[in-house]
Amino acid sequence: MTEKNSLMKPKMFPYFILIEGIDGSGKDTFANFLKIEIMKRFRYEEDATLSIVGQPCFRFDNEGKIRRFIEGGEVTLPYDLMIKELTQNRILHQQYLQKYGGIKICIRGLLTDLGTLTRLYDQYPSNEYLGQKLKIDRLIIVDVSPDEAFRRIELRGVPPTWRESLEHLTFFREFFLKQSSLPIFNKKTIIKNEDIESIESAAIKIADELHAQTI
Repeated sequence: MTEKNSLMKPKMFPYFILIEGIDGSGKDTFANFLKIEIMKRFRYEEDATLSIVGQPCFRFDNEGKIRRFIEGGEVTLPYDLMIKELTQNRILHQQYLQKYGGIKICIRGLLTDLGTLTRLYDQYPSNEYLGQKLKIDRLIIVDVSPDEAFRRIELRGVPPTWRESLEHLTFFREFFLKQSSLPIFNKKTIIKNEDIESIESAAIKIADELHAQTI
């Protein structure tokens, strides 16, 4: 960012960012870098927030069916009913988010839901976006090889989730990259997570791009 630009701190503007990537790819680390860099460049109004959220939103999952499906890989409902549950949850969360202005960063969302449906039911919800109404201005995929992600997951020393087997990591990586061309995404960026410096550099670049849109 140039010295001139660094002196200009415009208001945040409505912008929705979705960050996807397989487990172990570095989504959370990148999202935190991006949040820090955005906060350096934009000033805040009372109605503007910069929160990192996730979808589906479990605050609207009263019976825990969606959590068990997404987090635990448990299939407890017929396909059509699970579609209905995910759609209603997404609509409620979008209504909640629309109360707030500014930039919204979502880690894991539409592609994770679609990928989980496809993987566990062996059926892709063709032409359905689960009630996605809030425009996704930018999709960011933090990409890493399944082997490297699996190595990082093993280093955590905690029991893996169902998605963290090498087989599932491979499926989701291919799914995310293929589905990134969905028309609902205005712009997409694929970040190769080679090391911590590479994703920090990517966060700086994207924050600079957003800042440049307002000056």
